[in-house]
Amino acid sequence: MMSLVRVVQRFCLSFIMNQSLRSLACLLLLLVTACAINPQPTPPNLDPALVSLDHGEAERFFPGARIVGAPGSVLVPNGVIAAIPLDSDAPTAIEPINPDGSFDVSAAAGPGEEVRLETRNGNERSEPVDLVIGAGGLTAASRPFADCLVLRLIEETDILGVGGRLHFELGNACQETMTLSASLRTDPAGWDLREVPASLESGETIEIEVGLDSTPAQVEQTLILDVESEDGTSDRRAGTFFAAGM
Repeated sequence: MMSLVRVVQRFCLSFIMNQSLRSLACLLLLLVTACAINPQPTPPNLDPALVSLDHGEAERFFPGARIVGAPGSVLVPNGVIAAIPLDSDAPTAIEPINPDGSFDVSAAAGPGEEVRLETRNGNERSEPVDLVIGAGGLTAASRPFADCLVLRLIEETDILGVGGRLHFELGNACQETMTLSASLRTDPAGWDLREVPASLESGETIEIEVGLDSTPAQVEQTLILDVESEDGTSDRRAGTFFAAGM
């Protein structure tokens, strides 16, 4: 695609001085090719201010947390809402998103535990929102080093087949060394998490590799990184990925 763009640009430059109609056509071609190489629009996002914990009748029958999104809580109401219990190996709860952007999902999580909410539409995932279940409702999960301790997936996809590998990059731009504890959230059978260093110094970046060696016990898996600073401040990073075609 990039070579096509360069060809179009050279063609336009050769005619732009004397051929007004051709120049206009070139401009249109440039716009088309530019659009072709732009990334896709971001997937639906959540407004956590419109998400709450329901303490109604459902809790009698379900030993967990019923999380309700008011109309408009999903900005682009496509796909499903996923609730991932970050403190247990319980399955991810998935429910459809209503046309008005509302949702109702019950997650297997108790008081003091974290639940990650994200919207999914095909292979697209929204920016996740991590919440803590409390007696009085939901609160944002504490992420004191959000600005300086960054976990990102290096590959363009979070789906891998048997024999495939994924790589996360963890960068520490904080002013202190971090202690790391890495684990897979659910049954690790079939998955391979390569050894992760016990600490990450200030200014250091590491790669964390996970692979799929055989048919997994769980199609969906989440890397959990529990972090602690030198003064004992706790933080957490998490990244979810999937086995293909299962």
